[in-house]
Amino acid sequence: MEKILVKCKKCSKKMKVANKKGKYRCPYCQEVYKLNAFNKVFLKIGRVFDGFIKTIVDIKNTIKYKYHVAKNTYRTKKK
Repeated sequence: MEKILVKCKKCSKKMKVANKKGKYRCPYCQEVYKLNAFNKVFLKIGRVFDGFIKTIVDIKNTIKYKYHVAKNTYRTKKK
């Protein structure tokens, strides 16, 4: 069965739960987490935004890296 990562609302630690509706107990603080269709939709939306943000950060880092490489290449050719 497929597992998904959810964050406990009480202690904010991540835990793996089965990808089906039900009640799950946090192994860290023993808080009961209820996974239902509404929560699953928000988890999927959150993953999309996390992926989008990660892509933007990767693009920024790539541009920054290429800029530094080009600048250093220009400096060495100038000498």
